[in-house]
Amino acid sequence: LFFSIFFLQIFFFFSFFVWFGKMVSQTSSSSSSVAMALLGILALGSTTAYGQNFTLGSELLSPNCLTNCPITVRWGREGSVMNFEIILEGYSGVEWAGLGFSDTASMPNSDCLTAYISPMGVVQVKNGFLSEYDEPDFDPSQNGIASVSGMRNNTHFIARFSRTLAPINSNDASFLPGAPTKYLIFAFGEGYIDEHAGNGKRAGPILSVDLVDMRSTAPVMSTAASNANSKTLAHGTMMMLGWIFLAPSATYIAHSMRFRAPLWFQLHQYMQYGAVFCTIVGYIIIKAGEEEGEEGGESEGNPHGGLGVVVLVLCIAQALMGMLRNYIAGKDKNATDPADKGPRRWMFNYMHWGVGVLLLILGVVTVFFGIDLYGGSENKETAFFIWLGVDVAAVILAFLVNGSKKEGLRRYILAFATVYSIFNAAIVISIAAIAAMDIP
Repeated sequence: LFFSIFFLQIFFFFSFFVWFGKMVSQTSSSSSSVAMALLGILALGSTTAYGQNFTLGSELLSPNCLTNCPITVRWGREGSVMNFEIILEGYSGVEWAGLGFSDTASMPNSDCLTAYISPMGVVQVKNGFLSEYDEPDFDPSQNGIASVSGMRNNTHFIARFSRTLAPINSNDASFLPGAPTKYLIFAFGEGYIDEHAGNGKRAGPILSVDLVDMRSTAPVMSTAASNANSKTLAHGTMMMLGWIFLAPSATYIAHSMRFRAPLWFQLHQYMQYGAVFCTIVGYIIIKAGEEEGEEGGESEGNPHGGLGVVVLVLCIAQALMGMLRNYIAGKDKNATDPADKGPRRWMFNYMHWGVGVLLLILGVVTVFFGIDLYGGSENKETAFFIWLGVDVAAVILAFLVNGSKKEGLRRYILAFATVYSIFNAAIVISIAAIAAMDIP
């Protein structure tokens, strides 16, 4: 119990300072881009400053927007090249924007052109291919990219570039007469040009409603493509039920309500079985989603997927250990002595306790990384930190009450355990509801 309190406190304060540092860095970056804002306003006022012609082309209209849209993606033929222009207004923290050309209206197997603007204003545009829901594989030859320019500040992102009409590499989309039509996919977000954001991290994306002829001059209508998806949300909800509601509540009951035997054991046992069930079902859901083309649990720098597999294996092992406790402990020598639970009962207790504490810590950490990977509103992280703080306080309180010689204090434990479990369930519902609202 001491070690569980210690590690939970460390994780709570570490997570808080990571979140606080992120907020501070975002605030400081906004104050350093005031001068660039003036350049952005000037750049927005002219479409010929970079010598590009968009007469023989069209644009991808923002969803439900016809004029003065926050997203402008347009293109136009000029000689042997196709000019592109990307303008984002009212979005902060945008570092890259990408335009994909797909046969199937989905990200895998798409040609892409990605623009990145560094904090110093250096503009890069690379031609690549997206074989799956991951960072792009950039083509060996970038010779057909030219006329690269742009800028970004805290409210605007502007990138202009051109690419040859003829494909540069074998997997490139062609803009020549008679070329196959493609769906257009547009997304943008934070990070370097070769980073792929997790679910919800992209501010967008938008998708053309129909296949597009890049040589046509007709405006292209678009729709919002979901960053997050139903199976990802279902997976997260099942895992939160297991590791924010059931497992912590069951552990709290086991350490605080032993004076209410056999009620404490029954609640502990069946709630832990419920946590194992939620974990297995959640894993099956996300694997089924991956087979259907949804994103999995790995993103650069985020170990959620790997930790999830470890939690799955350990929780199954913990459940089996509980079922075999009498076999592990051995046959008791005195059946009439309630304290005699077998010669090796001490071994089972240490194994069960050690794996349980490790599982609880890993489960909580994995949920945190899952919330971060999902992205979207930071209100989910705020709710998580509130839950973690209350849980740490509840564990400390249980430790103090159990160590107290005043038996009168324990009569309040059952009521507190009930409130505690309801609070955990409310946090799960709150985070799941916020995540559902993040789906466009």
